[in-house]
Amino acid sequence: MQRMRRTLCLVLAALTGALVLSGCRSDPTVAAYVGSEQYTLRDVNEMLKGVEDTLDTLSEAQRGTISYATIRQLALRALVLGDLAERIAADRGIPVPAADRGAVLQGFAFPADSDAARVLLQTRFAEEITRTDAALRALAQAAPAVEPTEADQREAYTNLTAGGQPIAETFEAVRPYLTRQTIGQGIGLKQWLQESVDHYHVVVNPKYAPLEWNVSMWLSQTVETFVVVPLATR
Repeated sequence: MQRMRRTLCLVLAALTGALVLSGCRSDPTVAAYVGSEQYTLRDVNEMLKGVEDTLDTLSEAQRGTISYATIRQLALRALVLGDLAERIAADRGIPVPAADRGAVLQGFAFPADSDAARVLLQTRFAEEITRTDAALRALAQAAPAVEPTEADQREAYTNLTAGGQPIAETFEAVRPYLTRQTIGQGIGLKQWLQESVDHYHVVVNPKYAPLEWNVSMWLSQTVETFVVVPLATR
C-alpha cells in the first residue's frame, strides 16, 4: 500500500508515551509513524501543494471551518487514518469502493462548481482525503454493533446535540436511549480503530498533537453524537 513516500524504520523501539517520539521514532522531520511506515513533514508539504495557495484566494467566510492552522493537521490525519482504515479493511476482507472527491470540500464554504473547488479537487490533498473517506465508509458499514459501556454512554451523552444544540436532559434520562441499537456500531468502529492504533504503535509528532478523529452517530434525523478516537498509541 503506497499512500505517500514512506521510509522504512530500521529499528523498532519500545514506545515511552502516546505523543512522544522515542528510539528510532525520534526524527523531528517525521510527522507520524504507523507500524514500520513513516510520514514525513515533506510528505505533508507535498500533499498540501496547491491547497494553501487556494486558501490565499478565499475570503475568511469562504474558508468556512478550514484555516492555515488546521489544514496541516487535516492532511496528516488523512494519511494516518487512511492508512489504518485500509489496513483494517484488508485484514478483515472488507471491500473499499471508489469514493467521490467531493468529500474533500466538506468544511469549506464555497460552491462545489467554483474555481477554488476545481483547483482543490485536483490536489493530492483531495486524493488522500477521498481514499480515507472511502475506507472509513466501508468500515462504518461493516463494523459490529457492540454493547456500549457506561463510559461509552457518558462520552456519547457529553457530545449529544439536538438540532445542533446541546441537550438539556440529564445523563440518567438519556442513558436508556444510548444502546447497542443506537450507538453500538459507532462504538464498534471506534474499537477497531483503537485496536489498530495500538497494534501498529502509532506515534505522532507533538507538533501535530492531539491527532484525533470523531466517529459520528445519528440517533434520529436531528439528534447526533460522536465518540473520539485518539490517533496515537495510548
